[in-house]
Amino acid sequence: MLSATLVNPNDHLTAHFDGTYELVELADAQCSGSIISEESKFIVKWVPRPFARLSQDTESNYDAINGSHILPPICEGALGHVDLDLSGRPPFQIMYNIAKDNGGGGIKLLDQPTFNSIQPHTRFQLHTKEPGRMYYEVKQIGDAAYPLAKHRDHVIPLKDRLLFEQDVLTRPSAAFKSPNHLAYCVNDHFATRDFTGPDGVIVLEGKPPFAITLSVKNMAAGETFHTTVEVDTTFWKVNLPKYIFTSIGPYLVTIDSVGDSSRCEQTAPDALHRSIWIDVAETAAIVPFDRREHFCEGETAQFQLEGNPPWTVG
Repeated sequence: MLSATLVNPNDHLTAHFDGTYELVELADAQCSGSIISEESKFIVKWVPRPFARLSQDTESNYDAINGSHILPPICEGALGHVDLDLSGRPPFQIMYNIAKDNGGGGIKLLDQPTFNSIQPHTRFQLHTKEPGRMYYEVKQIGDAAYPLAKHRDHVIPLKDRLLFEQDVLTRPSAAFKSPNHLAYCVNDHFATRDFTGPDGVIVLEGKPPFAITLSVKNMAAGETFHTTVEVDTTFWKVNLPKYIFTSIGPYLVTIDSVGDSSRCEQTAPDALHRSIWIDVAETAAIVPFDRREHFCEGETAQFQLEGNPPWTVG
């Protein structure tokens, strides 16, 4: 077995610092050896492990408490990315965690993908398919000097990992909770009535306040009324007291569009739940056929009933 002595402050072959190393003694189990002086010195240069950081032109706020970069909110389904600056010897392999706030105070791991880059400046695609708080953590980085295939067990210490997070905003949507018809009488105002259950209720998703654009079409007259209302809650019973049903017949109430405070584009409207029908009937009335004021004993007075049966005459 050979043994060698190095002249260096660290004095071991597994060097972690740059420097010049020199062999000064050499021996085996029985005899001392000789060293060729011209080849006794060698230079060791430490190759740092690769690392990643957010590009300086990335818009974010650094949270020193949790060591995370807070990205601006983004709308659900929108294309989003951050730019990374990589240090090391390309090609690079980046393994990272994607997690999401589970709504109960915890975080759920969604995926642990790896992507490759041959450039020291690369683009990192963000996960915007579903709304919520998204978290990203760069767990491992490999390059030509430290390929992941040979260094799988080396993960970046938690305190040194690149972390960033982002709110994915729910795109606003509006739909009628029930397809049931509503019933009004001619000359009624389109005001909230004591309908039981979900009839006439619009369910909203997004970030209040909402702006809902509605249309009311009088099918018999071919006239359409448009209006926009502001709603501060996630449900609203249709109430348009300025609108009056001027004729009998069917009316179609449609949600034309909805917006919220996030300014995100609305989701594609659900054709089955964006409209309801209103049946407008004649006001109940009783009209005499005969205008006579005096009748003889045994004669019958006839009346015409207007409205929808059955009637109750008191």
